Amino acid sequence: MINNDFLVYPTICKDPELPSLIDGFVTEYRESCTGSQTSVNNDIFSYVQFRLSKTGTFFRKRADSQNLIVAKWVSLIYNKSLMIIGSNSPVYFQGITKDYLRDVARLSPDPNVIKELPIKLLKSGIILIYEPSLSSLKVDGVAFNLMNKYFVIGISFRFPRLDHFWFTLLHELSHAYLHYSLFEQARSVDLQIGFDVEELAANKLAKESFVEKHIWANCPPKYERSEQSIIEFAKKQGVHPSIIAGMLQREQHDYKIYRRIVDSIDTRKLVFNNE
Repeated sequence: MINNDFLVYPTICKDPELPSLIDGFVTEYRESCTGSQTSVNNDIFSYVQFRLSKTGTFFRKRADSQNLIVAKWVSLIYNKSLMIIGSNSPVYFQGITKDYLRDVARLSPDPNVIKELPIKLLKSGIILIYEPSLSSLKVDGVAFNLMNKYFVIGISFRFPRLDHFWFTLLHELSHAYLHYSLFEQARSVDLQIGFDVEELAANKLAKESFVEKHIWANCPPKYERSEQSIIEFAKKQGVHPSIIAGMLQREQHDYKIYRRIVDSIDTRKLVFNNE
């Protein structure tokens, strides 16, 4: 199929709906973008390659996120994952355990470990990519199975909070543990107006990777409501205090409390300032 100067190789285009889907995307994208023709063509090519790869995808995104912007961002993750595979030849993903999730969660007390995580996870066939959020993206993270050999996670740092980073990462890793076999089809999940069974399960496992359910049920910070109790409890659990503070904010539906703890680290500056 040829669309102006844009080529899709017919040998891998087996889905009868793909040509019309891609034509519609190309037209809509070109009409909405203000960048150079070369830049727009590159974005479209990346998106088409991603679609043709038949990659199953889970998104953490808001309902009002714009599909074109989401497609562009995910295509960037896809391209970078291919580059990492080509330059590193990582081991194949063989699955992970609950203990693996807990071990990753317990790396959180040191904020600087975020910069080391892509190398650490690559040893398990997990390709972790940090790609800054685009304007109007409204996507926190994405996960997909690549070539049935690798598990790819992209994080946008849409919010610079440390607890938001760790929950997004553990949520996507929970999908790798719980739902790897479901990644044969693309999935898009709305964070605000409803979760399906898989999303609820991933949220639950991510939370319990930080603090086990029976411990969280009656933990001291819920009753003492002090920064010191959060810090002491977090230390006992082996996680960063911002994670406990963020969990309390969400549970109590009050994002004004414990702001000094949750805002103490800016993850965007930590990850991208030295690039």
